[in-house]
Parts: sequence; structure tokens; C-alpha cells
Amino acid sequence: MRKKGKFFVNLYFQAIKMMEKILLALVFICIYMPVSSQTGPGGCGSSANNVLWLDANKGVTLVGGGVDLWNDQSGNGNNATPNGAAARPTFVSGAVNGFPAFDFDGTNDELWVPDAATLDVTQWHIFIVVKPDLLKNYNAWFVKGTDGQENFEMLSYSDGNIHSPTYYTDGTRTFPSSAASQVNTTTFEIIEYSYSAAVGRDIWKNNGAAAITTDNENKTPANNNNPVYIGNELGSTGRFANGDYAEIIMYNTPLNAAQKVIVNNYLAAKYNRALGVNDVYAGDNAGPGDFDYNVAGIGQSAAGSTNNSFSTSASAGLGITYVSGFDNGDYVLAGHKLVTNSTISTDIGVVSGGPLQHRWSRIWYIDVTNTSTSMLTNVVFDMSDGGSSATPGTASNYKLLYRATNSGNWTIVSTASSVAGDQITFSNVSFSGNTEDGYYTIGTLNTGASPLPIELTAFNAYLNVDEVDIAWTTLAEINNDYFSIERSKDGELWAEIARVKGAGNSNQQLDYFEVDNAPLKGTSYYRLKQIDFDGKFSHSKIVVVKNGNVSFNGDITPFPNPGDGNSFNLEFTGFSNEEVLIVVRDIQGRSYFSKVYVVNEHSNVVAVLLDQQLAAGTYLVVASTEDNLVSKRIVVK
Repeated sequence: MRKKGKFFVNLYFQAIKMMEKILLALVFICIYMPVSSQTGPGGCGSSANNVLWLDANKGVTLVGGGVDLWNDQSGNGNNATPNGAAARPTFVSGAVNGFPAFDFDGTNDELWVPDAATLDVTQWHIFIVVKPDLLKNYNAWFVKGTDGQENFEMLSYSDGNIHSPTYYTDGTRTFPSSAASQVNTTTFEIIEYSYSAAVGRDIWKNNGAAAITTDNENKTPANNNNPVYIGNELGSTGRFANGDYAEIIMYNTPLNAAQKVIVNNYLAAKYNRALGVNDVYAGDNAGPGDFDYNVAGIGQSAAGSTNNSFSTSASAGLGITYVSGFDNGDYVLAGHKLVTNSTISTDIGVVSGGPLQHRWSRIWYIDVTNTSTSMLTNVVFDMSDGGSSATPGTASNYKLLYRATNSGNWTIVSTASSVAGDQITFSNVSFSGNTEDGYYTIGTLNTGASPLPIELTAFNAYLNVDEVDIAWTTLAEINNDYFSIERSKDGELWAEIARVKGAGNSNQQLDYFEVDNAPLKGTSYYRLKQIDFDGKFSHSKIVVVKNGNVSFNGDITPFPNPGDGNSFNLEFTGFSNEEVLIVVRDIQGRSYFSKVYVVNEHSNVVAVLLDQQLAAGTYLVVASTEDNLVSKRIVVK
């Protein structure tokens, strides 16, 4: 083994990508609800009432491009699996607003969720995001029970209406249908279905001003021991759904009006839908920069119902808890646009109170709807929910940052009030008016007193005759036990091939070098796993190495070109059900983005959301498969 020490190798280092390890704060108990409780979609509910949450972007296991397992994100373990290999729906990357969906063929594709006590409900609130590929009678979207004895059911007909029958304990059954043209073959829609005996049934599309179908049955639905069917109905023929699913959410009770607004805004931002009413989050629009990810919020409806907190897990590292000042119609919603987070030492200029040494690369757009009284909140950043782990230091070094536009100097809004575990809390942050809409993140004045576990400034792997040389550099290390070098043939399954001892604690540049003496033929992927003494870990970006002759029969086209440096679309030609690693590098070879996409003939365009704003200049977009490699230039103005 060739270990740590100064070395000189003719390689191009990847650009600065500090492994995020700043911070973060205390679970602050306020007079209403703890931040950690509201972990459901949009920060509404928890595993106690959010009994099912299936997201095509999370927890998916593929076999040959088909969905073999769809893991429940609610915490209740209500996972969905196909009824045999032939029943696997097709995974379609970038199907809607850059997010994936599952394509059900209308012939034999179906997923089952086994019967469970958490799914035997007598009241509910269900959201499904769907698009039919064919308008036909009995597109069975989501059903528990047989025809005539459904606990709950959502299906559509050939005229595009929504049908929602229920069988009751008194032996009766109702089956209201909406008017026509509620779904179509070109657009994903948010279909929402609420039922309780006290209120009856309501179904909405995209949070419309009025329900598209209602009834006032004051009856108790009958439970059954059947699985939940996704894409079909038990015991019926001709009801296989022909269309695409992006997300399914189910609660065991109707949401209150504030939660209903927030969940709809979470889904509308993610899937680029316009809401009929109460669109209280503008960060998903092109002007602010399409901050579509993990939208969550607090608020008070026009009728006075509230959602008083959302967990840091709901918005990938940021949580907000209400303290005081809610009026009817007040909301604070936040969302971001970076899949991966890191700490960076660029774009850290402040108006006053600095200088900052680092900040999180992930920025949240916060949209404030304030009708009167100033709202006081506790704002929390959580390191592990942000994508990494660390032991934060002195609270006074951590600053809540704000700017009104997506560039320029930051204003320090608040100094952290407390630190506990891997969280940092900013107490009594005021949102006094709608002019406070804008961009928020967290920074530190002192990485020594308030440290990052490691700062990784370079990681690269390159072929050297019949070996692969692997090199990386750190600028600082805190509690760093060791590095694990991991290799993959497909970008999904990883194996450790070497382990290198870390420095523990260091505040100087350290260079590391290791060799893969038996590299795989064809294409291999490499990444670095860094492990702290307490067992917490984080990963570097992925780099690709070609061992052997490489040819390419496909092509890629990035557009728009020139671009804005935040995102671009990528069109694939000549691919067929392949996993493609996309890497964005500058002309010096430094890497700024890497992600594996599944590309097939049904989804040949994907949206690439970059991990950080690229400076003006020329970059290479590199696409690689098991045996092929191609690159195209893209210009950032």
C-alpha cells in the first residue's frame, strides 16, 4: 500500500467539493410540537398517521429496468412488490419535471402492498400523482378490496372522470364519479381523496377551489384482509391501469386545511403543477430558480387550523417550528434544488459581520405569506438530515444567512442560540413580512472552533497501464478514522477494495494515494467513503475509469446551450434500457457533478440539476456506460 504523504502525480484533480460536515442543532421543544415529529410529506404528519408514502424517486429496486420493490417512506414498512416478474412496471427516469415515474402497461403490471393493520382504515386522506397513457374504463389506480366490497378505491374512466366507491359496514355501497376530463394522457395530475364519516367524501384535482366529487355519507367503511393493489383491482378483469405513477401518499385521517395546503404545495413544486387555490410557494417557479425539492412548511389556514412545525428530515436538513404570531392565511414554506449537499468556501461574501470561512452549498428558498403579525420561529439545521455527520462546535460561530436574490453578498440574519447533537438552532427568527421571501442557508465564521470533519478538495482515479491510480487531497480533518475506496461495475452495487488510515485531526493539506492492482475490464466506477471514529460516514462524488478499448454508438445533446450554470436538459439518442453515468467537468478535468441515470426509449430526455452554480466558462458533459463513452461541450454564460 502506498499511503498518505506529499506526492506529485500527473492528474487533474476534481474541483473543490468539501464534504459537508458543518453543524447543527438542538431539538427545540416549543409550546406546540417538536420539530422532529412532523416527518411526513411537506412536513405534515408522522408515521403514526402517514401510513403509506411511495415515491418513485426513493427506495426503488430495479431488475432489468422493471420495479421489483417500492419501499414505503412513511416508516410503517408497507412496501410494494410486483405479482411476479411479468408484473413489474417500467422505471422511467426524468418522467415529470426531472423526477422519475413508473409506467404500468395496462396488460399485467401491478404492485401489491400486503394487508396490514395500518392500512385497515375507516377514514383517510390519499394523494396520488398519475398520468394515464390510455383513457379507458377501469384504470384501477389504488384499490383495497374486490369490486363491490372496496375499503377504498380510486380509478378513472374513458372520459377522464374519477371514480371512488366504498363499501360500508351496513352492507351498502356508494360510488360517486366526478365530471369528465379530470385526467388526460399528457399531464400528471395531483388527485386527492379525503373521507370521514363526519364529513363524507371529497375528491380534488390540483387543490382546486371546489371538490370535483363529494358525498355526505355518515357511515363506517368496512375493512378487509386484502392487499392494496396499485395498478389493478383484486378479482376483476380488464382493470389493469395503463399509465404512470410518480407518488402515492396515504394518511389514516383527513388532513386539516393548513396541512392540505402544504402537501399540495409540496407536490405541485415537485411535479410542476399549477394549484387551483392556495399556491403559497413561489420558489418552484423559473424566476426564483426552480427550488422544487423537499418543499415543506408551517402555516395557519383561513379557517384557523395549523401545521406548527416540520422536521429537518422533511426538507433535507432544514426545519422550522412556530413560536408565535400566526394569523389566518399565514404560511412559511421552504424548498431547495440540490440533490447532494456539501460545505463550500466560495460565494461566502457577507454585507457585514464576517468573514465567513464556509457555508452549506444547499440553499433553501423560503416563501413567506404574512397577513399581519410578525411570525416568530425556531430555525434548525440538522447535519445528518442534510446528508452528512459531524460534531458541531461553538454556537456563536454559526450564522443564518439570507439574500433576496440568487447571487451576491449574504446578510447575517441571526446567530445560533444553541448546539446539541448534530443540530444547530436559531431561536426566535422573525418573518415579519412578505419581503423576506428569498434564499437562506447556514455558514460558519470559524472552522477551527466550529469544524468540519474533513474538507476533501480533490478525488480522482485514472488508468495507468494495467492499474488504476487513485488519489485524493484533504485540507482539514476532524475525527477522521479512515477512508474506504469503493468500486462498482454498474454504479449501484459497491465493494470496498482498499482501506487507508486517516489523520484523525489535521489542519494542513494531506495528499493520499492508493492503487487498484486488479481493475475490472471495461468501465468501472470509483468513490471514496470517509468514516469518523464514531462510525458516521459520507461519500465523495463518483469518478469513472475505462479499461480497454471504448467505442460509442449513442450520443448526447445538452440544451439549452449556452446555459445558466444551474441546470440543463440532456437528450440521449442510441440508448436502450441502459444505466448512464453523467459527469460534468471543466476543461481542467475538475468534476462538479456526477449521477447515474436509467435511460430507455421512453425517457430519452432528463433534467440535470447541478450541485452548485457553475461559473461562466466552458464545461464537458461526459456520458459513460459499461462499454461506451462520449462527451459534449456546454457553455455557461
